[in-house]
Amino acid sequence: MPQENQRNKSISRLPPKLWQLHTSALIETLVFLIIATALNIFLGKGNRYLDICPHPFWIIVLLINVRYGTWDGLLTTLFCTVFLYFGNLPPQTNNETIFEYQYRLAITPVLWLIASLVLGGIRSALDKDYEDTKRELQTTRKQLDTITKSYQNLKNIKENLETRVASQLKTAASAYTSFKTLESLNPALILLNLSSIVLPILNPKKFSIWSNGEYGFEPATSHGWEENDTFARRFPIQHPLYQQMMKEKHVISTIHASDEQVLGKEGILAAPLIDPETGEIFGMLKIEDIDFVDLNIGNLWAFKNVCESIGYAYANARRFNKMEGNTIYSRNPLLLSPPLYIFLETYLKQLASKAGFPLTLLALKPAGDIEAELENRLLSSFKKKLPDTALLFKHIGPPGSIDILLPNKNSQEAQTLMQSLLQEKEFTYINIEITIKEILSSPRQNEK
Repeated sequence: MPQENQRNKSISRLPPKLWQLHTSALIETLVFLIIATALNIFLGKGNRYLDICPHPFWIIVLLINVRYGTWDGLLTTLFCTVFLYFGNLPPQTNNETIFEYQYRLAITPVLWLIASLVLGGIRSALDKDYEDTKRELQTTRKQLDTITKSYQNLKNIKENLETRVASQLKTAASAYTSFKTLESLNPALILLNLSSIVLPILNPKKFSIWSNGEYGFEPATSHGWEENDTFARRFPIQHPLYQQMMKEKHVISTIHASDEQVLGKEGILAAPLIDPETGEIFGMLKIEDIDFVDLNIGNLWAFKNVCESIGYAYANARRFNKMEGNTIYSRNPLLLSPPLYIFLETYLKQLASKAGFPLTLLALKPAGDIEAELENRLLSSFKKKLPDTALLFKHIGPPGSIDILLPNKNSQEAQTLMQSLLQEKEFTYINIEITIKEILSSPRQNEK
């Protein structure tokens, strides 16, 4: 290898070869000489400018040397000499010696030759410097590109490490913030809000949540699924995955060969959502796509813990809902429970029919979810405006929905009462749909 490098360097130091002549230089020289000679023959004396000093052929000699270099200049010098003296040798005068005559003939071509060697050498040196600079620039650019790519790779590695370190430092805080969403006492909302728990803790690309129904696992919600994905939209009772979940009740992962056959192309991880008290499976959490670096032992344990926590939260919500059916008050102590509304509506309807007073229902349904603090302020305002006989119930429906039973109030009086309630400043923050329904009108009104 060192010998080859030395040989290449020695070859690069050799002067340009004849085959390195430029065709354009030859064409430009011939065109100039032919035109200049023709002009002299047809319009001038026909002596090819021998009596003009400096000779016009200097123009093409200088141009070719400056533009192309030594060898093209020498070729131009040769052609200029041929066009100057071929068939045009001037006669020797009587008063000049043979040496003076030869000097007169040779002086112009010799000056052209010297100019070609000097100017062409300068041009060749400049070309060599240019080529050396060009090669150095290309080498520097390659080195710069390599350095830039290396720096970018190091920067990406550094950012990834910083992100992972930051995510690990924030794991406890994010887990606490995420699991706060499990405080809901509505089992359906727990399943629908699991995305806010799974994403920050496990960081999957695609996952889905399933509820266990009469015919198998039904989809509750999914994240990251695309139109061209071919994941199953339902797992019937006969499906191997459903059978495995109901039988084994543990995490299924493609890491194990047997589990991979059960999952197939449906995902990477799957685990049942189990009620820890009864052992009942009420759903399934399945991860279809996750980064390879996130598929580690730590995330497997986190996946298992998330499923167990969801099971505890779901069991507590179902237990609370079962207890709520036998209580007087709802989750908000200012409102009576929905089951009590069914009982009191029937009782008051019978009582109003016998006693002869009207019974009206005032239903309030907000356009969106309202905060608990705003709901409490609204209820406090209602308590001040409503008569003592009014009964406030939690409506089974969107959060913030309220049913108000107004004994001894007809629809017109309820309308007047509602207009006074709408004057409260709390109503400026929300949009509420109001429905007034006269359950039982007064017998006196019927007679009228």
